[in-house]
Amino acid sequence: MSQRAQDERLQLYLPRDSFSDLACVLDAVQGTPLNTPLGRLLGDYIRLLERSLHDLTTAHAPKLMEAVKTMILACLSPSADPQAARQILLSRREKAKQAIVKHLRHPSLGPESLCRELGMSRSQLYRLLKNDGGIAQYIQRLRLLQAHAELSDASNEGSIRSIAESFCFPDGSSFARAFKLEFGVSPSDVRAAALAGHGSIARPRSVQSSQFGTLGDCLRQF
Repeated sequence: MSQRAQDERLQLYLPRDSFSDLACVLDAVQGTPLNTPLGRLLGDYIRLLERSLHDLTTAHAPKLMEAVKTMILACLSPSADPQAARQILLSRREKAKQAIVKHLRHPSLGPESLCRELGMSRSQLYRLLKNDGGIAQYIQRLRLLQAHAELSDASNEGSIRSIAESFCFPDGSSFARAFKLEFGVSPSDVRAAALAGHGSIARPRSVQSSQFGTLGDCLRQF
């Protein structure tokens, strides 16, 4: 995998000997723009691979090869392979998460804006995030996680109220209630611990989910 800075191209190199069973599929689409929904999804998957490389070790290599092979086959010659379905789900979920993170501080962030940006229907987006409590709850959880990170940073001089407002909570009390429900402690407790040099004292509540959180999680299923 390499990047060419002049045109921001990200390329994935597949040794033909190691991916010989993909040869006929790749030869069939050689020189063809992959401007289909699954083709664009494959591009998103390659970007996910690039972001995840620093978390992977040589021990992941065999499973990574199998995962890449499955995803390419799924996008270029779709099948009912359950592993392919997991790979596609992982990429779509990551794309949704990145879109949400990009707009965390925007008051207009919600199902309608996400559906427009992701090119999904509301029902598709709901199914993608239903095991996280739905769209609104997933957005709130990511906002709370980022607010927690800022409160845990001793160098951050923003008030609790200003941090709450920056993540679109209407007031400090509603933020404090949601924060305590998520982490089991109050925002002021987290801020005080950070200033005292005690590190994080909060633990996010677990969320029942059948989705994969990271590429490494997905690889462990192979």
